[in-house]
Amino acid sequence: MGAIFISYRREDADGHAGRLFQNLCVEFGTDSVFMDVVGIDPGVDFRKIIDAKLKACSVLLAVMGKQWLDLKNPAGQRRLDDDNDFVRLETAAALRRDIHVIPVLVQGARMPNAAELPDDLKDLAYRNGVELTHARWDSDVGVLVQALAKIVRTPSAAAKTAAAPDAAARSPDKGTPVLPDGPAMPPERRAQDGPRNKPGPAPDPASAIEAQRLDYQRRLAQYRQELSKTIAQGYPLSEPARAGLRKRRADLDLKAEDADRIDRELLDAAETAAKAQAEAEKQARRQEREAIEEKRQQAKAARRLEEAAAQEAERQRLSQAPPKPAAAAPPPAEPQRAPPAPPPAPSPLPASVTSAGLGMELGERLAVGAVGAVTWALGMGIPLAFGASGESSHVLGGAIWGAVVGTIGSSYRWTLGLAVLVGAIGLLSTLAK
Repeated sequence: MGAIFISYRREDADGHAGRLFQNLCVEFGTDSVFMDVVGIDPGVDFRKIIDAKLKACSVLLAVMGKQWLDLKNPAGQRRLDDDNDFVRLETAAALRRDIHVIPVLVQGARMPNAAELPDDLKDLAYRNGVELTHARWDSDVGVLVQALAKIVRTPSAAAKTAAAPDAAARSPDKGTPVLPDGPAMPPERRAQDGPRNKPGPAPDPASAIEAQRLDYQRRLAQYRQELSKTIAQGYPLSEPARAGLRKRRADLDLKAEDADRIDRELLDAAETAAKAQAEAEKQARRQEREAIEEKRQQAKAARRLEEAAAQEAERQRLSQAPPKPAAAAPPPAEPQRAPPAPPPAPSPLPASVTSAGLGMELGERLAVGAVGAVTWALGMGIPLAFGASGESSHVLGGAIWGAVVGTIGSSYRWTLGLAVLVGAIGLLSTLAK
């Protein structure tokens, strides 16, 4: 009777399921493990055999690879959504019978949640599973075997235990019993080792699963530590560093969502720290520039004070020094000469009169006027003295005055005009009489 039923998809986890089948056959015997390819003879209706085996099994191991949830049939439909999908039928029947259903995760697959499963498989999301990794296959299978030993009662183990006394009784040498699974053993060695086939206490499945969980948490912590160390060596991460982390995730056989969560947590923290550091460096540079500018202003102010002090010292030195002799006044500028006057127009007067009149000054003018007045008086008086009439004396006096003035060279127009005017008045007066 198949006490352990292995359910799997050939396109998803064929190799892992076959390897697990071999390990379990070693531990529990071939009669206690059922796998469809091995357990069904050619020509037999596999649907009936699977149903019969499923009714008799104590545990169903649902082997899940990365494609177990989303694998599609040729029509493009997800196989889990097909009512006739054998994996769905096997798992749903085991859940309905309330037998032990243990999800076995391989290839780094994750546990599906209830929303991703059909209605008859939703309870599978709440079953505690185990994980088998390539790097720790033997130890992971050992944890699973410990959990199954509490549930599965193997007939082969019971037969081995019952056959041990009969084999010892049939031994030709009563002092050296023959064990069914090995060569003869001396009595003293047998007494030391004890019965080889005595079964030990079956381990608690919950303890085995808890041990596997703790081991997985240890691997997560190890990956977190290595990622923190890589970030400390340089952030942002280089492409070789990222490739190394991806390889490390595969080596530790971590679930993608758990590793991604650690990546987001640590990388976000590193990004925040990098921004804070960049802001601090920017602030430091700004403060450095401000300090340099402040020093420059202080140096500029100091130079101004030094220049002012130097000017004040120079002023005091000059005030205490003896005065210098005054510099000689520059020679007076040579007066500009007026351009020569144009030649005078021809005059009807004699040349001696005009040339003499051009050089007369104010005193000469007054002298000429006085001479004219005296001449006029004499010119009037002389005719009167000889018995001439007053009118005649005026004419004669004017003529004499004009002659004298012309003789002395008077050229001023007003003087000549006055003489002419006086002569004219005298003439008019004479004519009027």
